[in-house]
Amino acid sequence: MAEEVKHIEAIDAALLRTCRTVYHETVHVLYGMNRFHFRKPRDIEKFAHVGLGRRPFGWYRTVSEPAPCGRLTMIRFMTLRMSSECVGDDRKQLWSSWCDFFYPSKEQDQLVGFPALEWLALDLTDWALTAGDAAKVRVTPFLKKLRPTGGLRHLTLIGVYHEQNLHDFKHGFVRQGGTFRPASCSVKAVATTTVTHDNLPEVSMYVRSIVEEDRASQAILQGYGNAALAV
Repeated sequence: MAEEVKHIEAIDAALLRTCRTVYHETVHVLYGMNRFHFRKPRDIEKFAHVGLGRRPFGWYRTVSEPAPCGRLTMIRFMTLRMSSECVGDDRKQLWSSWCDFFYPSKEQDQLVGFPALEWLALDLTDWALTAGDAAKVRVTPFLKKLRPTGGLRHLTLIGVYHEQNLHDFKHGFVRQGGTFRPASCSVKAVATTTVTHDNLPEVSMYVRSIVEEDRASQAILQGYGNAALAV
C-alpha cells in the first residue's frame, strides 16, 4: 500500500505560497487531488495541527472567517492503516491507542470527520483478524467518524474476514452505485463489486438506518427535481 501513496513531503506546494488569494483559491486542490496515507492517530493529529495553530482533529474555522477549512475536511482520497504506537501491541491495546480519535474528549466537541472523503482504503492488517474470529469489529465508530454524508464512492477494506463485518462496512460506507473491494493483504488483483442496497443482506440495525436515511434523502431530492422539471 505505501508504495502507491505519494507522501506529503513529495508534494510541491510552492504555488500556494505566492500570496494569500492564490492560497485560498487553490489549497483545496492540494488536499483534494492527492491521496494521503496515515498509520497512527498521532500522524493524523500532526497533519491536522501543523500550520493551524495546534487545532484538534478536523477543526475548521467558522463561516465568517476567510481561511479555508481544516486539512482533514478537504481530503478526498485516503489510506488509513490502523497501526499501534507500540510494536507488538495486541488487538485490545491497538484499539485503545485509537480511542481518542474515534471518541474525542468534550473539549473537542466541534470536531468534524472527513466530509469530502470519496475514496477510502481501510487497512486492518495489523489487527490480525481471521475468518474464525467470534468477535466482530465494531463498525459503528468507523461509520460515525469516517463516513461522509451520502457515503463513499469507493471503499477498499483490507484484513477483515467476518461476513457480517464485510456486509456492514460495504453497505454502511458505500453509496448506491459505488464500488467495494475486500482484500486480504493487498489491493491488487482483487475483484471490485458495484454496491446496491436494493436487497440488504444481514446487516446491523445502525447500518440499516443509514441506508434507509440515504434512500429517504434521495427520494426527496428526486421529488424536488421532478417538481422543477414540471415547472
